[in-house]
Amino acid sequence: MAKTYPWGGFKDGCIPESLLTTVRGELFEREAAGWLTQLEQAFQAHFGYQAVIIQGYRALGSPSDKPGTPTQWGLYNQYHSTDPTRAAYPGTSNHGFARAADFGSGVDQMGSQQKDWMNANAPLFGWHPTGDDFPKYGWRAEPWHFDYIPGTANPTASAALLEADMPLTEADFKALTNYILNYPAYDNGPTVSEAIKQLVGRVSVIGDTVQRPVLRDGKQVAQIQDNADTGTLAREILAAVKTAQAALNATGAGGADPTAIIEAAVTKALSNLRIVAE
Repeated sequence: MAKTYPWGGFKDGCIPESLLTTVRGELFEREAAGWLTQLEQAFQAHFGYQAVIIQGYRALGSPSDKPGTPTQWGLYNQYHSTDPTRAAYPGTSNHGFARAADFGSGVDQMGSQQKDWMNANAPLFGWHPTGDDFPKYGWRAEPWHFDYIPGTANPTASAALLEADMPLTEADFKALTNYILNYPAYDNGPTVSEAIKQLVGRVSVIGDTVQRPVLRDGKQVAQIQDNADTGTLAREILAAVKTAQAALNATGAGGADPTAIIEAAVTKALSNLRIVAE
């Protein structure tokens, strides 16, 4: 069977639920649950939505469980005759120690942005894409399957990732707006893209790659722009500022606060924008 991560002297699938913690409706060993919660936060900060957790702890059940019952026996009874690589023999499941999770939300599709992100970053939280290696045990690959491996989380790197993917706040928008408004000449000295980098530094974000959530086929996905597009984004922001300034000059502002109008223009230009780490 594939490697499992027992604890507490319990047998596979025989852990009292009172000792487990719920994450997104599924049960997990408490340490695994703590890191999984942080991983979920990082995923949501990066993609703008939470990853669906299809299944966590899988109790052993009994041989009489009806096919489809969410126990090891129930799933085995459902799949063993038609798809024997779909469910492990009861008592040998990686899910039986509450340190395994099956994800949806694109993580279940090899080569997707969500799967690539999870493979790269989940190990920082102690969660590893072990389902990718299932073929060496005679099973089919399961891109959705991750196991928590105790002692492998990296608190420093995971905290930096969480911080790096935090959305820009209203205060951040104002900081960038004020920088642009107070800079004496756009064509001399630091460029607007440098202003973005300075803002990035102020909020302890790593890198200057930008990401905008977009809709594709009615579903929200993350479209990554590379570092070269930072200059393009800066020009878009600057154009929004200049347009707002021109409108103010043409109308005399009518008693309106010029800073507020330009702030609104910049905020609109930065709508749904997040700075993310590479």
